[in-house]
Amino acid sequence: MTLKDWLKQSGKTVKWLAAELNEQPATVYRWQAHAQIPRREPMQAICRLTNGQVTANDFYELPLSTGQLDDARREPPDERQIAMFN
Repeated sequence: MTLKDWLKQSGKTVKWLAAELNEQPATVYRWQAHAQIPRREPMQAICRLTNGQVTANDFYELPLSTGQLDDARREPPDERQIAMFN
C-alpha cells in the first residue's frame, strides 16, 4: 500500500505523520509523491505506525506479482533503478 493510500484510508493527515516522525510536512509530501525516499529511521517508523501496511518496497514501486518479478530478473536494470541503489 502506498503512503498516500494509507493516509487516506486511515484518515490521518500528512501533518499528523510529520509530527509523529519529527519531520517537516514538506518532507512527508515528497515521500508521498515518490519524489524522495525516506531514510532508514523514518522508514522503520512508517512501517511501525502503519502496522506494516506501508513498507520500504512501497516506496520503490517494485513489481508485485511473481510473473512481474520473473520478468524483472530477465531484464537488466535501467539507469533509474541503478541510481536508486547508489
